[in-house]
Amino acid sequence: MILTNNTTPLDLGSTICSIILDLGDVVFTYTSPPNSPLDHGTLKRIINSGPYYIYESGKISKEEAYSNISEKFSIPVEHISTGLSLAADTIQVNADLIAFLKKLRQREGSRLSVYGMSNIAAPEWEILKSKMKKEDLEVFDEVFISAVAHERKPNPGFYNYVINAGKLDVQRTLFIDDKRENIFTARTCKMHAMLWSGSESLLKLKKVFNDPVKSGRAFLKRNAGNLNSVTDSGVILYENFTQMLIQELLEDSSLVNIKYGEGWKTNFFQGNGMLTTPDYPLDDDTMSVSPSLRTDLSKEEIQNIMDQMLRYTNEDGIMLMYWDHSRPRLEPCGSINALTLFYTHDRGNEVEPTTAFIEEMLINRGYIDGTYYYPSAEIFFYFLSRLLLASPAVFKRLGPDFKQRIAERFKISCDSISLAMRVFVAARLFDLVDDHDVSVLVDMQRSDGSWREGCFYTYGIASHKIENVGLTTALAICAIKEVRRVRRGLNARL
Repeated sequence: MILTNNTTPLDLGSTICSIILDLGDVVFTYTSPPNSPLDHGTLKRIINSGPYYIYESGKISKEEAYSNISEKFSIPVEHISTGLSLAADTIQVNADLIAFLKKLRQREGSRLSVYGMSNIAAPEWEILKSKMKKEDLEVFDEVFISAVAHERKPNPGFYNYVINAGKLDVQRTLFIDDKRENIFTARTCKMHAMLWSGSESLLKLKKVFNDPVKSGRAFLKRNAGNLNSVTDSGVILYENFTQMLIQELLEDSSLVNIKYGEGWKTNFFQGNGMLTTPDYPLDDDTMSVSPSLRTDLSKEEIQNIMDQMLRYTNEDGIMLMYWDHSRPRLEPCGSINALTLFYTHDRGNEVEPTTAFIEEMLINRGYIDGTYYYPSAEIFFYFLSRLLLASPAVFKRLGPDFKQRIAERFKISCDSISLAMRVFVAARLFDLVDDHDVSVLVDMQRSDGSWREGCFYTYGIASHKIENVGLTTALAICAIKEVRRVRRGLNARL
């Protein structure tokens, strides 16, 4: 997978042993000050002219270069000299980038080398060095300049000079530059390459060398006990179902708050219903997942839960969402969760109408625009994956069609929770990995370690959109772990 501005290949940073950075407009910036005889546009035309290129290649003197530039642009030599000198006085080092490189080198030790590679004449390089702090220059193992190589970027000769001088493994080298023409030559030389475009690129660079699982787990730990669902209008929902899913995924009860009800009952809400009727009925989602997490329930109580579910079916024998005949909601994901409970406890034969309905929905892509409460196909896939993992018989029955259907969704744009579910289910059930989807998922991680901007469910007359950052982050973590497991298996077989 190629590193681009939109995709970050998973674990690329762990393979990189050399970084090559352009200097101008990456490590430092400069401009033409107001008192300069050269405006900014003229300055740029000069340093991108043929005579200046030859000067940067160390093939002519400064005096000859300035004379040739003066003739080309009809600008007095003294204006050229003064303008370039004043521009040099405006040089600002990218302190944030230097600070990151220092921390990265400290963390990686001798495993990582950092090089500079710049189109710059020898006199200008001496000026630049004089304006940089000694400790900033020490970030680089070496700086290669065009004046010494007698070649400029984007000419391949300069790249080969650096590769040979640094004895670089090009496939484990990351090249960073702000010019597209320099990027395409780096990729042609088999390097990984990043087009630099300012502060956003620094965030991108940090992602390359970030372990998304570790930073995701750190986010969850920092926010343990506060991973509540939130509506699109900012209302915090204190509910149990999403908390249960987080605990189930990560097998860590310290992250969540769950309030089980009296005896074997557990309501979706932790108190009265919110943004709905206060007296909220029991539902198949919550009552199907809770037995897998509760150690205090007896076999008889779990059997009773299933008996109660069988009381709430429609005319076709398909299990409905609520334990309330006045709310006859056909929610396929709730039906799937109920099936998971039944098949886990060897009562799948009692719910064949529901199983058959879900099978037809899978085969005929009935999930494509989401379900009653759940807005995406991937959420349907996620709950279906729990069923298949609970029952080898259902896996045999639905697995081949499921594998095809999830592969059909690869590369389709979606929000972070749906993408995490897609990547997770494909890898966990079928050892399928789509590199593009994985890279996009990695890129969706925020700087605080979380994954956000994903609607998990909607509900109420107003169709409130509900997000849970904790669940989205937990899913992304599990997805990446499954991808790594698959890749380790593939590498072991090579």
